[in-house]
Amino acid sequence: MTVGGIAGTFIDVTNKGTIEVDIFAYPRGNLHVATGSTARVIVLPYEGPDIAFTVFGLTSEFQQSLAIVQPVVDSIVIKAG
Repeated sequence: MTVGGIAGTFIDVTNKGTIEVDIFAYPRGNLHVATGSTARVIVLPYEGPDIAFTVFGLTSEFQQSLAIVQPVVDSIVIKAG
């Protein structure tokens, strides 16, 4: 997957369980995927820390969520330094 001219990778995380699933840890808390939801995590290598984007949606509507957010992803411009 390419975002802003940078080739990256992604993973989809689906929570089929009954409790939230932590996918990222931050100093102020964790990023969760709620029950019945799917998240796409897109990671782009960058100078310094990598850039991560996430897209969330109900699992039953996730493909529609991706289609809705795709124009936003396509519009992202990443400038060096």
